[in-house]
Amino acid sequence: MKIAYKIITPILTLAIFPVLIFLPILHLNITSTLAGSLSSNLGIREYTSLYQLLKMGGGMDETQRKLWKSIGDAIFDKEGTIGSVLTNTKWLYFFAVFAVLMLVLALVSAVLAAATRRYGLTSCFGLGAAFSAIGMNMSFNAFARPLLSGEIGISSFLGKAGSGGNNIFSSLLGNLAKVESLELGVAYSLAAFLLFTAAVFSIIMLIVRKVNK
Repeated sequence: MKIAYKIITPILTLAIFPVLIFLPILHLNITSTLAGSLSSNLGIREYTSLYQLLKMGGGMDETQRKLWKSIGDAIFDKEGTIGSVLTNTKWLYFFAVFAVLMLVLALVSAVLAAATRRYGLTSCFGLGAAFSAIGMNMSFNAFARPLLSGEIGISSFLGKAGSGGNNIFSSLLGNLAKVESLELGVAYSLAAFLLFTAAVFSIIMLIVRKVNK
């Protein structure tokens, strides 16, 4: 069982890396009665993996590149139209911190599982990675909530983005555009499941070890 633990637990933990890269990590759908799905205009499919996002970044045309740049400026420029309204930008920073923490703790947990018999310590790092994944998801949901509820209208968002030379979006959509969904996809769910499974395996090994003493 110890040998199986040293093989299975690191595999379960390290599997989150390809999962997060190649499986759908983002579910975004913006609709308008005039333009249909705006997601396609932004170059994003409804379900998109990190790999596809990176690949998309290299294949965007100049119009899409300018739109994304102006949207980024709109989010983080506190003096801008959206920056002054989107006061929950801090949740994106929390999201990034939890994501990095999750990956680091997962890596440490995998190394400990493979190289040591310190099941308690491995469990702590594994659970830390799993709960960091939950914190990452909660932060993203907190960021997305005002957009989904309509508190922050997509029309004003695109109005700011229009300053980058894409006024057609804001004039076309007006108040008819709506963010239907913005959430983390199956990659997050599977990664969290793998982390919790590995952590539980470590806890079981810790209990077995204490019982056999």
